[in-house]
Amino acid sequence: MMLPLCVLFALTASAAPAKKEALPLRRFALLIGANDGGAQRPPLKYAIDDAEAFGRVLSELGGVTSSDSRLIENPSVEGLRNALEQLRQELGALPALTNRVEVLLYYSGHSDEEGLLLKGARLPYAEIREWLGVVPATVRIAILDSCASGTLTRGKGGVRTPPFLIDSSTQVHGHAILTSSSETEASQESDTIGGSFFTHALLSAMRGAADGTHDGRVTLNEAYQFTFDETLARTEKTRGGAQHPAYDIQLVGTGDLVMTDLHAGSATLVLPEATLGRFFVRDQHGRLVAELRKFAGRLVELGLEPGTYSMTRELDGVVSEGRVTLAAAERAPLDVTTFRTVSREATARRGTASEPSEYRWQPVDIAVFPTFSVTGDARMLNNLSISLLAGRSTRLEGLAFSVGGHWVDEAVVGAQLSVGFNLARQELRGAQLAVGANIAGGTMNGVQLGVGLNLLMPAEGAEQSKGAQLGVGVNAIGNPFKGAQLGVGLNLGGPSFTGAQVAVGANVGGSVTGLQFAVAANVAAHMHGLQASLINVGVEMSGLQLGLINVAGTVKGVQVGLLNFAGSVEGESIGLLSVSANGLHRPEVWFEDASVINAGIKLGGRHLYVLPTVALVDSKKYASGIGLGIHLTPDSPFSVDLDGVMRWVNHFSGASAGAWVSARAVVDYRFFSHLHAFAGPSLNWYFSLDGHAIARMPNWSIGGDRSMWVGLIAGVGF
Repeated sequence: MMLPLCVLFALTASAAPAKKEALPLRRFALLIGANDGGAQRPPLKYAIDDAEAFGRVLSELGGVTSSDSRLIENPSVEGLRNALEQLRQELGALPALTNRVEVLLYYSGHSDEEGLLLKGARLPYAEIREWLGVVPATVRIAILDSCASGTLTRGKGGVRTPPFLIDSSTQVHGHAILTSSSETEASQESDTIGGSFFTHALLSAMRGAADGTHDGRVTLNEAYQFTFDETLARTEKTRGGAQHPAYDIQLVGTGDLVMTDLHAGSATLVLPEATLGRFFVRDQHGRLVAELRKFAGRLVELGLEPGTYSMTRELDGVVSEGRVTLAAAERAPLDVTTFRTVSREATARRGTASEPSEYRWQPVDIAVFPTFSVTGDARMLNNLSISLLAGRSTRLEGLAFSVGGHWVDEAVVGAQLSVGFNLARQELRGAQLAVGANIAGGTMNGVQLGVGLNLLMPAEGAEQSKGAQLGVGVNAIGNPFKGAQLGVGLNLGGPSFTGAQVAVGANVGGSVTGLQFAVAANVAAHMHGLQASLINVGVEMSGLQLGLINVAGTVKGVQVGLLNFAGSVEGESIGLLSVSANGLHRPEVWFEDASVINAGIKLGGRHLYVLPTVALVDSKKYASGIGLGIHLTPDSPFSVDLDGVMRWVNHFSGASAGAWVSARAVVDYRFFSHLHAFAGPSLNWYFSLDGHAIARMPNWSIGGDRSMWVGLIAGVGF
């Protein structure tokens, strides 16, 4: 599905005279994404996504720090005016002559020939031009990604000049305006790329696809030429028609108008000179982050964040796929010899109708077996398929009923119901219900219900699926997924899972954002949310682990369980036994008034700990118990521990003597990493069972065989 969208770039620089020595550069960005243009406009799907993607590129390669970047979603006209005024005042408060200040305004949403459209109201272009004229910055940059914005460039008489963006040596002034189309053309956004064609091409250009001089920097002219060619090529055959990006650049001065510096990125993917074809690069969440046509004889470098990326190459009608993992500060060459060839997607994969050349329409298909059917082996689009043993459709847009099984070679837009199995080889948009197994070999946006097996295993690099799997046996997902898995047996999540996994047996996920709840076990490589089960395992845990046994590599949250184990804890571990590499695991020996000698070990995180302890009370009695405490100021040589300890006193003969409860406050001083000394007061209660007290300090009877006293403790820790 494609919706109208226009993209406008307006870059306006101040007319201040050039300085002999460049000041340090500081850039501010205000990013606005607005899907809602009002009741008279169809809502956009990707305006906010485009603003977020543009912000990521500016942060990674464009010199904008996170503290100087702000994202606003679906504002009203007054909300946008307030944001503009707030930024103007903030810049006006900056100290003079300390930085070369640049302002970048990005808007993605609806507009018309007169202004931006926000929730049915209009912000005139004149107000944007006025704001650019008064905002106190050396360079003003406005980027408008919206319909009919090409009107702004009409009759401006622009000329090409050396470009600028993040080069602090630049001494230019003037303005530049880029639009995604002419004032008479419609622009579009696409489900396939998950954004607007023009912005998608521009982001690919800024990541390095447009660096024709191989100097590691993408200039404005390089980015514009690449974006023009890619936008025109991608829109020539769309329903919205071809887009012809235009420009009006009037800049004078010295220096290059650099849009991005690839050397500022954390990692670089290198496409060698001999490599050729059209490449698609997706991150671990399935987002398309770059797309380009690579010609032989030209080296291309793409600035990316560290991580694992799936790559697709189209060359001479052949599609191949591979993966590449980039480490921080790594410059990794792409090896296409490791790619594997895959089958092409059908041209009618999206939408509700097919091209006449692709399918023949057969509303109803009745079959005993695929070869014994009304449609036979022809490529058919069916609305209703009924089969006794097994049925088969090329594409289904409706319902399929089968006693044995039913499979669809391409897309299912509707429902499959079978006693045996259901198979959708490319895309499922609807529901599969089977007693045996449901299998989707492509993207799923719907529901699978199965007593045996629900399986979602699309090709590597496929986009994110959404929906739910409900199975008594096994639910398995092999790609990024957003939704829910509910199973009695086992849930296997994909590499990126957002939603809920609920199982009586076990939940296993890659990167899980949401909830894992199981009776037996939860396992996740990266967990952002809640794990609740008897056993919880997470390599990186942000949130809450709740279970009898919790295991994690890194905890940025809370572990609550009987046994907690972690490589490092930046939050807290609460349990009978909590062990972490950077937490408390300190043996202690101390003396106090009611016992000859005491020993224990503090186990826990940085602040909370448990204290298993034993004590020799006298020659006839001993005590054992456990305490719970708070460790204050853990990073200081001086720290304070507040805890409560419950101990059971017994005779060596085996008879019970009583219960001893202490509330303690001690001050600890660290001489060395493994040598501490501590001392402090304690408040004690003793409940005698043999009629004898244990306190050697003055004590007060509080009724019967119960007594209370104030004591002192002192000891060392290792």
